[in-house]
Amino acid sequence: MHNIVLFGDSITAGVINGFPSPLFSRMIRDALGTYEIINRGGIGDQARTALTRLQTDVLSANPQVVVIFFGTNDCADPNTSPKDFQTALQTMIDKIGRQRCVLVTPGITSRDAQQATPLFATMNQYVQVVLKVGQANKIPTLNWQQVCQQYSSDKLLQADGIHYSKDAYRLLTNHLLPLIKTQLNRN
Repeated sequence: MHNIVLFGDSITAGVINGFPSPLFSRMIRDALGTYEIINRGGIGDQARTALTRLQTDVLSANPQVVVIFFGTNDCADPNTSPKDFQTALQTMIDKIGRQRCVLVTPGITSRDAQQATPLFATMNQYVQVVLKVGQANKIPTLNWQQVCQQYSSDKLLQADGIHYSKDAYRLLTNHLLPLIKTQLNRN
């Protein structure tokens, strides 16, 4: 069976009320039908730390497409610079193969989350890194932040101000599907 790997942090894992859920994976699976969706979202993970699990969680599955969705934890970590983030993304792409990658920028956090962790204010820098890496590698890239800014954060976020609501996952899935299909058609 052909498969698609969703590779990222707790947002990719579909965390609902503090626990990973199959919500995001199921939405992608329901839309694509014939593909196995393998969710490799790691709670608290960052792009540079995820490199340690790239072989076992992604490459060993021999995926047709890998959706790479990091950045929220990266921009909140004082030890991770935008350059570190860029290097980690490029390493992933080099190992996976750009023809199999789809990139997603970080989205949004609530004002309360930004005040609790002021580093979230740097999120736009990490969005720009993803867009730059996507363009340089000619990879379909979803500017998820741009999409999110068209909606109220109350509609898109859970009470913690970081993780996504079911509505946000539906919106994300709808915007992501055309990019996944573009890469599937290349393969």
